[in-house]
Amino acid sequence: MSITTDEVNYLIWRYFQEAGLEISAYALDDETDVHTLDATYEKHVPLGCLIDLIQKGILYSKMKSLVESSKTQLDQDDLINMNFNFFTALHEIKENETANERSIMSTDDGEKLEQGKRLPEEEQGVEEEQQKDDEGFIRVIKEYKVLDPSNSISFSPTSGGTISLAHACNTQTDIVDIETNTAVTLPASPLCKEVLLAQWSSNGQLLITAYENGELRLWSSQGALVTVFAMHHWPIVALEWSHNNKYLISIDIRNIVIVWDITTKTIAVHLDKENWKNLTNFSLLVNTVDDSIQNFGTTLCWLDDTKFITPGPNYSLLVNQLVDSKHSIVGVLIGHEESVCAINYNKDLRLLCSASEDGIIRIFKGNSTNSLQVLSGHSLAITYLEWIKLDDKWYILSTSLDGTIRIWDFINNQTLAISCIADGQPILYAASHVSPDGEVILATGDSSASVSIWNISCDKIKQVGLYQHGRPDGHISHISWNLDGTKFAAAFTKGKSVIIKV
Repeated sequence: MSITTDEVNYLIWRYFQEAGLEISAYALDDETDVHTLDATYEKHVPLGCLIDLIQKGILYSKMKSLVESSKTQLDQDDLINMNFNFFTALHEIKENETANERSIMSTDDGEKLEQGKRLPEEEQGVEEEQQKDDEGFIRVIKEYKVLDPSNSISFSPTSGGTISLAHACNTQTDIVDIETNTAVTLPASPLCKEVLLAQWSSNGQLLITAYENGELRLWSSQGALVTVFAMHHWPIVALEWSHNNKYLISIDIRNIVIVWDITTKTIAVHLDKENWKNLTNFSLLVNTVDDSIQNFGTTLCWLDDTKFITPGPNYSLLVNQLVDSKHSIVGVLIGHEESVCAINYNKDLRLLCSASEDGIIRIFKGNSTNSLQVLSGHSLAITYLEWIKLDDKWYILSTSLDGTIRIWDFINNQTLAISCIADGQPILYAASHVSPDGEVILATGDSSASVSIWNISCDKIKQVGLYQHGRPDGHISHISWNLDGTKFAAAFTKGKSVIIKV
């Protein structure tokens, strides 16, 4: 059995093409003329062949390791408990890892370890086994509460037992007390379509719900209707409260941005293509508006109580100023080449980080038009972007549809740590929580309807928990942590939404 260099190059070339890495595919072909093999191999090499061969190699490596290190014959439990991934296959995590260290541990088993109780396997082991901690285990976590399928689920920022639940496939939103299992239903107009988003104000006193027809409804925390905003006519993709909760920004799929004055229940700013063209300082943009661009971005960000960032024409970021009901664009940030999918401002560093669907992260400082730093490494769209502080130093945490989690040293433009979801499943949603002592924990939901829990340090991303939804088609749509980080809620559009204790 053998494989030639040309055959390896061909598999890599095909992989580059399948992953959309056209420049890399072109460069490899330019040096090797690997395209000449296409006529011979194209019909015999299926999609994903390289990944399939690598996975089979990992399986063989792990099987061989188990047989050599533990016993000469494998039973079914060994195969079920094996944790396959590339790095453990190369012995980069533990050189002499045993079968027990690769197993997945249940929540009950984890509690026994925390209480100092020994598991049955340990009782039969030697002294070294008795002293082993639970570092190699991933806890399988069960749900604490089961809720209806939903598009959005959010803990109140001031009450660890209250959530908003925007039901999937209908107009119903509930404010639920998870401790007493009581709920207040927020009625919608018969003209409304499916509710898409529900988001609390930072003081927990108001809740905004957004519907597919563009309507917004503002509620008190007790479920009383405050007002209805009906200027959007297309589905809302993002909402963002100002820090003082005086204003609310909304953006729809047609790139129309509206800033609502919550105190007066009126429109403070209305931005669309015509408004941008009529602004006196719109010339700050280098190019004219490209009408072929359908979506500028799906994210918004406040810098302070009067200044905010919105996606603009040609994938720019517009820095907006609102003072005494007067609006102006005070800056334009350029560089992204695809729709902007994440923006996050660090008020301590006074730096803005943003990411687009091409997987590129850019950092902007002050009024500079161009990027201070460009972080490249993700191969697909960014799904989560956050500033995190570890050991008194700032880093950037990101997740992507490429299935990876990365910690960035943005000053030196380095990836300090990287981890991958099992089987490379795309990460669809993520949310982090920072404890009072500075510990960072991350929850990620992937396309297989699993939720993973990770401990984050400046040089390591360690998976410590796994929740499996039970329905592979149970698309995850939102994750929200409670106030003290002891629970998080995960919204699934099919089957059930859940609350999980950490």
